[in-house]
Amino acid sequence: MRAAITIDGVNYTAEDTISLAMAQWPMLPGRPGLNDAVSMLRMMGSKVITSPKCVVGIDNGVSGAIVVLAASNGDLLAKAHMPSRKRRDKNEIDSVALADWLLDNLEQLHLHDFVLERPVGSQSVNAAVSMHGSYHAIRSTIEVLGGNFHDVSAKEWQKAMLRKGDTKEQSIYTAVTRWPDEDWRKSDRAKKPYPDFCDAANIAEYYRTR
Repeated sequence: MRAAITIDGVNYTAEDTISLAMAQWPMLPGRPGLNDAVSMLRMMGSKVITSPKCVVGIDNGVSGAIVVLAASNGDLLAKAHMPSRKRRDKNEIDSVALADWLLDNLEQLHLHDFVLERPVGSQSVNAAVSMHGSYHAIRSTIEVLGGNFHDVSAKEWQKAMLRKGDTKEQSIYTAVTRWPDEDWRKSDRAKKPYPDFCDAANIAEYYRTR
């Protein structure tokens, strides 16, 4: 069964959703990906919910990312930067904003699997503290909302998903190859894919296909 998208109470296929976005936004150049189409419809005020069961891959950290895949076929349904906020001159996970994003993008959170990269080694004590703090903030948010929490080490998913070489470069290669129509940049001004988006997508795909 393919992923379904409910827009203002009406069910659409992924292809129909893209067509609807293009029809409502005639100035749109080219053909957007599903994630772009969903984002545009939400910007125009539509209530968009993706279903059925999804796998949500999460790259840990305040500069991490979230990617939602349809569990049935791996369609990429949504992605976002990790919500963060400044507190005492340091960045931390914004748990309220994270919860809001998950509730806006997923219906019945208990149906979905959330897969977070588990922190292991870090280059410094401060980095280790930050990564463990982020891990527990994200995990707590998911579990309070009723999602099915899982974690995976970087070594585990990278061994299964990536070719040998620089892990960031290979993560980008894998994501771009798997979802060639997706815009992997962090912003419109960026020239290269954002590795954290790619990591999150590959984490979700690893769990989905393992």
